[in-house]
Amino acid sequence: MKGILYQEISNQLKHDIITGKYPVNSLFPTENELVEMFAVSKITIRKAIELLVQEGYLHKQSGKGTTIISNRPFNILNNAIPFTRLLEKDGINVKSKIIEVKESSMTEHTFAWPYVYEITRVYSLNDVPAIYSKHYFSLKEKENLKILSDDDFSLYRLLYDKNLPISQIKDTFRAIKIDESLKQYVDFSEDFALQRNRFSYDENGGLIEFTKFIYDSERQEYYIDYLV
Repeated sequence: MKGILYQEISNQLKHDIITGKYPVNSLFPTENELVEMFAVSKITIRKAIELLVQEGYLHKQSGKGTTIISNRPFNILNNAIPFTRLLEKDGINVKSKIIEVKESSMTEHTFAWPYVYEITRVYSLNDVPAIYSKHYFSLKEKENLKILSDDDFSLYRLLYDKNLPISQIKDTFRAIKIDESLKQYVDFSEDFALQRNRFSYDENGGLIEFTKFIYDSERQEYYIDYLV
């Protein structure tokens, strides 16, 4: 391995977590197992694991081992637990359904790469549609729309696989009056809802992703839980 050895090992283990080799909520291999796997010292393994702990992928607990707590690419950029995961922790059944996938002609924002796609998705909470989202993102090359149409599709995992790193994320929030066209997807409880806009940028400040979420916050309050 080139570079600093423990960083290289940490990067490999992070890749294994993100790609699903080690599932979330499962126990991570022990130090001894990793020492044997990589043929390095225990000190090197401990440094590699510590990086993953700092980035929010692992949680170490004395006497209980090390647990995988996240598999999100670009995890270190956001120390807030995803809203849908918080709901699942509270016992709410969260399901997503992709409504439409298409090449986008958006002109409101200028993206870093030439091929821009648009995905419309609705999240149901306990089988009741409650969150409307529209993702816009750019890629260097054309993508097969069928790949983007899977209900389990992960945008950030796609960007990770395409080697399109995100260096900055910005969220903005505002109250909006519900457009009549949205009511075909979500039966909003009130005439107003919470809109969250997410902007993701590369290291050069180029816009990689813009996502608009609209929450029926009367039905389910939106909240943030930070990892500290």
